[in-house]
Amino acid sequence: MMIFRSICTKETARAISAILVLSLAFLIYGVGGTRALQLWCFLFPASLLFLLSDFWRQLRIPASLLLGLTCALSAIDTGIRSFLKDVYQSDILSGFVVESVANTHTSESLEFIGTVWPDLLFWSALALLTFVLQIWFLRRRCKQTISTPIEHRRIALGLLVFLLTLSAVSWIVRPWRHQFPVLSWLRFQSFVVEYQLDWQHAEDERQQEVTTAQNEVLPISVKPRTIVLMIGESITRDNMSLYGYPRQTTPQLDARATKDPQFRFIPDAWSIDASTVASFRTMFDFRVPHDQKEPTGNVFAFFRAAGYQITWISNQDDQAIKSEWIAHSDKQIILNRLAGRSSRSMDDVTLAPLKEALADPAPHKLIVVHMIGAHPHFSLRYPEGLQPMWSDNDEVSQKMKADDRSLVVQHSRDHYDLAVLYQDRVLAESLALTEASSKQTPAFWLYLSDHGVETGAYEDRSGHSQTTPSGYRIPVLMWASPSLSTQWAWSDLQNRSFRSDWLPSVLFSAAGIELKTPTPPSVLSKDYQWQDPPSKTRFLPKQ
Repeated sequence: MMIFRSICTKETARAISAILVLSLAFLIYGVGGTRALQLWCFLFPASLLFLLSDFWRQLRIPASLLLGLTCALSAIDTGIRSFLKDVYQSDILSGFVVESVANTHTSESLEFIGTVWPDLLFWSALALLTFVLQIWFLRRRCKQTISTPIEHRRIALGLLVFLLTLSAVSWIVRPWRHQFPVLSWLRFQSFVVEYQLDWQHAEDERQQEVTTAQNEVLPISVKPRTIVLMIGESITRDNMSLYGYPRQTTPQLDARATKDPQFRFIPDAWSIDASTVASFRTMFDFRVPHDQKEPTGNVFAFFRAAGYQITWISNQDDQAIKSEWIAHSDKQIILNRLAGRSSRSMDDVTLAPLKEALADPAPHKLIVVHMIGAHPHFSLRYPEGLQPMWSDNDEVSQKMKADDRSLVVQHSRDHYDLAVLYQDRVLAESLALTEASSKQTPAFWLYLSDHGVETGAYEDRSGHSQTTPSGYRIPVLMWASPSLSTQWAWSDLQNRSFRSDWLPSVLFSAAGIELKTPTPPSVLSKDYQWQDPPSKTRFLPKQ
């Protein structure tokens, strides 16, 4: 106990508390959200070492220097992040920032500083003030010779355990560790270099895709039409009441399915992969007839070659998607400039750009809306105040308890279902906008998710899953103007199955795009033939 008393002196505890409070206040004010708490942990190891220097006096100088350096790095990093969030609603590792830095030079940088210098000055001054105050508390403690034993030992012990635990967690958990100063700066630099290298090859690859498309696509002969492709994120159909889920998570889509014969959903639909970029490759890259090894067909290059105007509306920030698929679009509307899971951008921000794109006079239009859906963290995927349409102890809750699911997984399921409930609203409104525009131009609306997630249905965990069916069981919803649906096997859709790697044939059929070498019949065709994908067969009972 004498050792513990020597470690936790009043003077050192006060200095460390003041330094940590200053850092936290700056982080909350400038960065906010869970990211502030993650970045706060960066100061903990140095703070712990400084606490120990009361007991091991030989640590005082190196501990002081380390804490001072850590405070400097933290203040600089917080100032940069706060500036980016305040001015651009962006983050240091977002594709928006990386792309901007990768595509700039010295003169442009100076011009940039000239336009935003008041904001730069404000956040630089705040970072400097925070650092100066922290150093003042640190120097003040170093000059003191008094070491008063702390009285409230349990509180001190709790502080030490708190700092030690979060220090360990923050360095063990990779997403947290990657956000820390220096590490995040090195990642940023590597992203910039990677971006610049990609640009050296991307244009050649895109030109090859365009050439392939131009050689394969026949001149379009169909009348004007609009294709709306809504891409969800991390939505599993098992949590939608439209598909029989006990909780009423899709009331508006349920009502649409009851009263609208033009609305269809496919009951047995599967993604091929359980992560976003891999799923995108299976959905939008495909082999053309003369391919030997790798897919050289890009869906959006084919649409461009057919004469379609492509508008891409995105509520996600993903560098790979921008480089490989968005680059083929005529108009790019990126609404979310925050990378990673901590972004809180509601998907209804896509509705106004969608309405504007639908009103565009182009005769043949493809509008892609990439939503953030229920991308973990689930609690960030619906607006605050959204109330569930089910009770706390409903059938789902009782089954979760009967399956011995942990409280963490049970709460995660509740958040996920609220995210699905919010998605129902966004999808219903996007469909209503498409239907209204179809009075001028016939339209086809399709929604699918890139993949699903596990929410305690098969295992006691939640999140992306390659080991359970929930990671692949996706929703597929369609709506079409009567003048279009009568050309297809529309009434039979709800008796069919779907796999996401066959999406190109569906989109080409809907758009009236014909290739020199016909593709296999799509799910819209009367001649459609089904084959289970590996993502489904691996979960089927063994014969």
